[in-house]
Amino acid sequence: MTQVQRRAKYGADMKLTVKTITSAKVSALGAIVSEGQDPIVERHRERDSLAQAKDAENPTFEDMAHSIFEARKAGLHDGGRRARWLM
Repeated sequence: MTQVQRRAKYGADMKLTVKTITSAKVSALGAIVSEGQDPIVERHRERDSLAQAKDAENPTFEDMAHSIFEARKAGLHDGGRRARWLM
């Protein structure tokens, strides 16, 4: 194995990337700071709200199982009493 192959295999040639902050983002951060708020807390709050919106769009398996059970409950024998494990 040549030195070039070895460097490629172990990622020694990976280039480091530096995130650049756009002027719009800097001005937004400046506005948050000038209002007396912590930009890190605001970023976490924004991330949490986006995660909640995503969760609302993509229900979990448990949510789907409950909604399907409720929709089909009337057609089940004895009102779906045997599916009490779902409750």
